[in-house]
Amino acid sequence: MLYKKFLVIVFIACAQLGFAQSENSSYFLDNTGIGLYLNPANIQEAKISWTLPSLYYVHGNRGPGIYSILKTNVLNLKDLYGTLKKNNSFQYGFQASLFGLSFNYDQFNFHIGQNLRSFTQVDYNNSLFDILINGNAQYIGETVNVGPYANLNFYNEFYAGFGVKLDNLNLGLRVKRLNGYANAHTPSHKFSIYTDEEIYQLKFNTEYRIHTNMYSDSLNFSNYTSQLFNNLTGNGGWAFDFGLKAKILDKFTISASLLDMGTIKWKNKPTKISTTGEYEFDGLDIAAILKDSLEFINLDSLGSIVNVEITEESYRSGLPVQFYLGVKYELTEQWEINGLFYNAYSTGQSHPSISVMGKYKPSEYFHTSFSYTWNPFAHVNIGWSAEAHLKFAHVYLAMDNIIDIFRPVGGNYFNVRTGIQIDLVK
Repeated sequence: MLYKKFLVIVFIACAQLGFAQSENSSYFLDNTGIGLYLNPANIQEAKISWTLPSLYYVHGNRGPGIYSILKTNVLNLKDLYGTLKKNNSFQYGFQASLFGLSFNYDQFNFHIGQNLRSFTQVDYNNSLFDILINGNAQYIGETVNVGPYANLNFYNEFYAGFGVKLDNLNLGLRVKRLNGYANAHTPSHKFSIYTDEEIYQLKFNTEYRIHTNMYSDSLNFSNYTSQLFNNLTGNGGWAFDFGLKAKILDKFTISASLLDMGTIKWKNKPTKISTTGEYEFDGLDIAAILKDSLEFINLDSLGSIVNVEITEESYRSGLPVQFYLGVKYELTEQWEINGLFYNAYSTGQSHPSISVMGKYKPSEYFHTSFSYTWNPFAHVNIGWSAEAHLKFAHVYLAMDNIIDIFRPVGGNYFNVRTGIQIDLVK
């Protein structure tokens, strides 16, 4: 049945692990490949440098995390509801930087590279689970929107960038060629429920749409993964990055970058799953239809509520656009103070963060820093970074929350970036 397929694809969109953006401590890594990647206006010192393959992982949970959801075979809604906030969100991400090359000539910089990236973002409110557990009687006379927002992308990017230094101003531009592998997102996620205060009539107003190239009518893992690998071609797109860096005073520098402004067109097995319209039901108590565990949802009763349509048509999905605004003040030759504002925008959703950092440079060979970051997932994040600038190599490690280093999956917010850059020609 169509409504069963609709529930399956919602589950897939919400259960994947993917790429979330925020990476504050890495933004101020000096003379490194990741510093150049996060701002194409950062001019490297070496004439030719090579960034070795590196990894990045990040997650953020506001509400229950993926660990608490998946730690048992059966998802108990009552246990889950006890950990919910009014507005909940989770993001997960992974990036494999396969290679990067940077070339300097006079005041110009050219760089190329390749990354394998994935991300997932899901935003939802507690009303969805409240109605599933306790029914709709408590919302008499109210309109409640229970539709979750979801965005999942897994793709490859080849990029080529250009930077120029003009006195105290650096400008940078990067072009990315994208190849999409997997996608599921909800450009429209309205699913509202109104309970009449006199006759308890239910009115559903829906404008909920999922676009995906991962459609499957079952959760058979082998079938799902085989279909995913068959979809590795035919989905292309472009994206652009912009950056600037300006030295305002002798010791004061401001920088900004706008990343991932682009889309991917999905043409290989694209599917649109949608429900649109208004539906009325007399005296329906949702709690009587649904039980405590998702394993025992009465799909026949649920399917009678809305009409789901599934069609095959190509579509475009946008990348979450990232914005960085940083300031640096050099107190002495050994100490600097940094500040950073970050935000990621995606289909009307945003996740901002603010960081302050103290950086200590006891020598030209070693730099380290501690930072404090506020974001919606965790209000207290103590970050740390370390850089070793050797004769022909730069080694770095950065994370925004060392508190969760020993529970990287169970914590509310954690990320880590590490890598090595080799200077081929100084």
